[in-house]
Amino acid sequence: MAMVTKTRINISAPKPVLTALRSLARRDDVPLAAKTLELVKRALEMEEDFMLGEIARSRELATTKWFSHKNAWRPTK
Repeated sequence: MAMVTKTRINISAPKPVLTALRSLARRDDVPLAAKTLELVKRALEMEEDFMLGEIARSRELATTKWFSHKNAWRPTK
């Protein structure tokens, strides 16, 4: 049995979105599907960055004890 490496998805896009995608694909001399996939991947990375930032902020504010620069770098006895 062959392993599936790709799954085809169909999307319905408003005309302005399709026009923009076609324009970008033409500009970069790549197929429409390749440009669409690139942009979806980029959007997913941005979403991931945003969510990881939210997690970091919540941890930072919830449990972090802050030290001044002076106290953090003072010599130990």
